[in-house]
Amino acid sequence: MKIIKSKLTILSLFLVFLQGCSGYHVNKRTNPFVGYGIKHITIPMFYNRSNIAGVSAPFTKEFSSVISTFPDIRVTAGNHKDADAVMIGVIDSSQYIQDTVVNTSTLFLSGDLKDSIGNRNPFYVATNSSYDLSLRVMIIRRPTKQEIELVSGDLGSFIKKNSKIVFDETYKLTGSVQRVLEPSQTSDTGGVVNFTRNLEVFKKSVRSLAVSTANSFREVVLNAF
Repeated sequence: MKIIKSKLTILSLFLVFLQGCSGYHVNKRTNPFVGYGIKHITIPMFYNRSNIAGVSAPFTKEFSSVISTFPDIRVTAGNHKDADAVMIGVIDSSQYIQDTVVNTSTLFLSGDLKDSIGNRNPFYVATNSSYDLSLRVMIIRRPTKQEIELVSGDLGSFIKKNSKIVFDETYKLTGSVQRVLEPSQTSDTGGVVNFTRNLEVFKKSVRSLAVSTANSFREVVLNAF
């Protein structure tokens, strides 16, 4: 009888313990690189080696923001000689722009839109396009200036992970944009492509891609370190 009561007491205590832990979650929000002696990471502007201008700034910003969410780690912009590590980002693309940006749908400027093109023969204008880039992200412990130039240059793709490179991951970047065709205007009729609005549409697409890629980086770091 005493044995049964003892077992029931242990079971009750175990159940109480489980109830006390039911709201507990493992806190992964710690410095994932502390094991490598990294408490200060500096992040210069990502290198843009693609044939599309202006795509590096959003990715630099979002990756800096993600690193900043980890406690006990200092993040600075630019190059700091006293930093424990440097995050290098290299955005690349195919050699030719027609392989990087592909028109997925077009509109033939004829009929109601013919007046928009004046005396020219009718032609197709792109209404939707997709683009493909890649981003390689590396975290390197105390690299020299020459090493940074090497990994961000033409020979960077041949450099493999080593004792100084604690993180090395390449992300495929695929986005799409829907081009804006303006309605009737004072001097032109419908079918005029608005460059300013299309540029903003593209920038918005890149910013969204930067956010999702930075979040993917965060998940990889949390699971791998």
